[in-house]
Amino acid sequence: KGNFNGAFHTIRGLYIDRPLDHYVGLFTSTERSRIENLALEDGYVRGRVTVGGITGYANGCVLRNLRNTNEVIGGKEKSDPYVHGYTGGIAGDVTRNSLMENVYNAGTVHGKVRVGGIVGTITAQSTIRNAVNVGAVTGETCVGGIAGTFAGTGGTLENAYNMGKIAGHSRIGGIVGEWSCDTIRNVYQAGRLEPLYEPGFDARTFGA
Repeated sequence: KGNFNGAFHTIRGLYIDRPLDHYVGLFTSTERSRIENLALEDGYVRGRVTVGGITGYANGCVLRNLRNTNEVIGGKEKSDPYVHGYTGGIAGDVTRNSLMENVYNAGTVHGKVRVGGIVGTITAQSTIRNAVNVGAVTGETCVGGIAGTFAGTGGTLENAYNMGKIAGHSRIGGIVGEWSCDTIRNVYQAGRLEPLYEPGFDARTFGA
């Protein structure tokens, strides 16, 4: 718990290499917190499950005015038995009335399942507002430019844009790989998609 205001500073050269660990990021796990006004550049974040550039896990949090250009890698090895990867440029797993607002990712994001340019998975009446991804995102299933998975009633995704290349085996989408949230509006997908089968939600059908 607690709040962090980066005062619009930039952290450069942050290297976190914990390939066997869960909850990996600048902040490992946050609950009912605010993380705001911070940028990450020229670094690398690697973990196994629930991995994000800013935070691995956020429960009931506000994540606002955040920018990541670091490479983010979740448990992507084929021999790894953990398939619920939750890997995102900003956050791995976001839930319970959380807000992600004014978030930007330009780093490459690699994962296995539930991989997103901004967030791996977001659930439980949470909101993403004003989100941009220009980084390449690669995974196996549930892979999206903004979110790998956006699920649960009451969720809202608005004002989102993807220009990054999205590659995966199944359920991939320019904005969201797999979704069941209530509201998606004003979103646009311009990145290259490399699906093999079963495409997910492609935001170009909604326009922006």
